[in-house]
Amino acid sequence: MTEKKESLEMYRGPLPVPVPDPPKGYALRTAVPDDAGAYADLFAAAYPEFGPRDLFGELYAKSLPEGFFAVVAADTGMMVASAAAALFPIDRYPEGASLQWLMVHPLHRGMGLGMLVSAAATDRLVEAGFPCSYLLTQDPRHAGISIYFRLGWRPSLYQADMHDRWRAVCRHIGRGFSPDEWQLPGA
Repeated sequence: MTEKKESLEMYRGPLPVPVPDPPKGYALRTAVPDDAGAYADLFAAAYPEFGPRDLFGELYAKSLPEGFFAVVAADTGMMVASAAAALFPIDRYPEGASLQWLMVHPLHRGMGLGMLVSAAATDRLVEAGFPCSYLLTQDPRHAGISIYFRLGWRPSLYQADMHDRWRAVCRHIGRGFSPDEWQLPGA
């Protein structure tokens, strides 16, 4: 049995981030209460290893106003990507400002949709005025981690094993390992 590792963590200061235009055939919008079923379908497709989970209600309730983003396919209206700017306090980030649950449907990957919803959620956190935001991810989430780096998120080296784990992730995504540049503000 494999030991469950603590999540990798990234943080970001309040610098603005550009939100790209949606690619042709897609529209970016904020989620609405009626999206619960579409969100559950997207989650099942994006994260089949987790099995069914009902995350929508809590995420919707904890999202900043106009901070829960969805990308829909223009031809079908199907939700194909999502991410949220939400408030989930943890010890290192008591304000709780965080990017939550980036997901893109497998049939719609490679279109820039992960960047689109991540940028929108990141921009919403900046717009809300939080001095520092965080996100949690897992070591094998290389596509998402690459997006986060491009949006100015930095690894948090909050545990002794984080150097080795981030070194491996950076090697896998072809990015330099720069722990001296990743210090938490005030650390």
